[in-house]
Amino acid sequence: MLKGIDVIRHDNYTWYARIYPVFIVIFPITLVCMVWFQPLLGFLTGILSSGIASILFSQLGRDQGKYKESKLFELWGGNPAVRMLRYRDSVLSQVTVRRIHEKLASLVANTYAVNEKEEKEDAVKADTVYTSWVEWLRSMTRDQSKFYLLFAENKNYGFRRNLWGMKSIGILVSVLSLVAITIALYSEWMRIGSISSITLGAFLFVIFCFIFWVFCCTPKWIRITAEAYAKQLLETVDQL
Repeated sequence: MLKGIDVIRHDNYTWYARIYPVFIVIFPITLVCMVWFQPLLGFLTGILSSGIASILFSQLGRDQGKYKESKLFELWGGNPAVRMLRYRDSVLSQVTVRRIHEKLASLVANTYAVNEKEEKEDAVKADTVYTSWVEWLRSMTRDQSKFYLLFAENKNYGFRRNLWGMKSIGILVSVLSLVAITIALYSEWMRIGSISSITLGAFLFVIFCFIFWVFCCTPKWIRITAEAYAKQLLETVDQL
């Protein structure tokens, strides 16, 4: 029974963090179908094609996000969880950092609690220890029923990271869809002297999509969830 529940939760992550981002990327194509074909037929055709494409390309979203994740860490000065374990970054209070170090050193074999002086003298070596701790924490917190808050933050981070990973594709789809809908809008105006609410709504929505990709889907937007996940991950120390 528990195994079945774990499968459902895993599928929940797959839908939220992998399939939904792809669906968002290609949704403007649904709007193009609605505008160019009969409303009902276009809607059904667009939804069906978008749904199938989302499932088929769900791995694309994940792969693009993971592939570009290192760029995000480089921009942020390292893995957020590793950064929070550093004394020098001051993301958490030094008292909290010291307490987490001591707990992790007692839990993880062949590691030791790094002090401020040691970190300052050899930051690379210290980060190696912190990275090992983070990897250990991730491996020990896979029970989604016990660490459900961590799982929720992981979904949020995965969703935003994978969306950002497909940003260039999203912009391209939005631009091409905007061109297609603009042609349909002009055609309607020339043919009947007015614009249908469906065409106008699709036009405005695709503009919104373009604005989102360019101005909202940024590393800063992802960092909010990345740091929330990192903080939640470190807080699990008290449960282990």
